[in-house]
Amino acid sequence: MESVKHFITDMDGVLVKGMQMIPGAGRFISRLQEQGREYLVLTNNSLYAPRDLAHRLHTVGKPNPLMMRSALNYLDVHSEDTVMVGDRMETDIVAGVESGMRTILVLSGVTRREDIDRFPYRPSWVLDSVAEIEL
Repeated sequence: MESVKHFITDMDGVLVKGMQMIPGAGRFISRLQEQGREYLVLTNNSLYAPRDLAHRLHTVGKPNPLMMRSALNYLDVHSEDTVMVGDRMETDIVAGVESGMRTILVLSGVTRREDIDRFPYRPSWVLDSVAEIEL
């Protein structure tokens, strides 16, 4: 993953599950910050997002291409240099694939390894959690 310069990651099931931080998530974010990597955390759970972001995500919602393009524009980056990290094949991963990004499916949330074959597309990488992402 050395060629990945930027990260867009889902929050729920990737960084937190319920009210608990997923092991390794804090260190993953710290490593991004230490290395000066640009990243954006997306969520459609209004518990964790400011009201305006929650409203927009509920209105647009993953896997809408407009939301992914807005995220890339916000970071001022290109899809070729960015990876989408998510825990759901049917939203996070398809959003990344359709937006031209490489994708990381983390198995710390909803999708299980045995579910992957049900989908006509594949993530670039499958990891147990964000703790396994090498920067």
